[in-house]
Amino acid sequence: MISVIIPTYNRHKTIAASVNSVLNQTYRDIEVLVIDDGSTDDTAEIIQGITDPRLIYYCSVHVGACGARNLGITYARGEYIAFQDSDDIWHADKLEKQLNQLTVSNGDIVFCKLCFMSGGSVQKMLPQKLKTGVLKETDSLFHIGTQTILAKREVFEHDFFNEKLPRFQDLELLYRLSSNYKICCLDEGLVDYVIQEDSISSQNGKLLSACEQIRVIHPQLRRRNPQLAKDLSWILYVTSAQERGTKDYRSYLKLSHYYCHSVKYCVIRGMSLLGWNYGI
Repeated sequence: MISVIIPTYNRHKTIAASVNSVLNQTYRDIEVLVIDDGSTDDTAEIIQGITDPRLIYYCSVHVGACGARNLGITYARGEYIAFQDSDDIWHADKLEKQLNQLTVSNGDIVFCKLCFMSGGSVQKMLPQKLKTGVLKETDSLFHIGTQTILAKREVFEHDFFNEKLPRFQDLELLYRLSSNYKICCLDEGLVDYVIQEDSISSQNGKLLSACEQIRVIHPQLRRRNPQLAKDLSWILYVTSAQERGTKDYRSYLKLSHYYCHSVKYCVIRGMSLLGWNYGI
């Protein structure tokens, strides 16, 4: 059985479609654990109106999305664990294809691509560079979404989501797990992704704190996975351009330099500090 964990907080407009996309999977042996993270809207009534015995509803005090996911892990009974977000849509064959890929690759964790949707069509799929198969130790884990992950239950026996991180909790968890478990890619877009106005990924203010915490927690990251470090450097640099003129502008550039300090990046950041608008 696969346990699918869905944290939700005040998503009454999207939760039903998200849950139903999981219940309608071609792989039927599942339990769906909706962890209501203290919603104040009518989320409970909407979930209770879905009549499927595989759906289990838990109401929690507000602990945040990753806290809710961690609670779901402790409640899960399945041999495998997957995660869904309360505002995204799974393709009907997601779990079936991922479970097959996990078996073929003899892996422990498998992820698929995330489809960024606009106007009813796919604009891009992330991560772009990774292809079907087992990841190498030097492959970047950037842009692997939590809602694309399926893993053996044993993976989460000792490792949980870091609830102190304001962003990149999925990336940080996968980085930890990559030391002991085999991570596989399925190069198919099987999750439709919608950015809400209050999505964590849309909040620049949390980026600096998350990258600084990761720097402290994983000082070996630059040496162990240079490509991931470069990806973190890049998003910090891009965000610094958006934050030009604010008090945090140079902090973004400084941390960007920490994660990747090649000659090319040093020149570009130096130009940025002088006010030149250069891209990488």
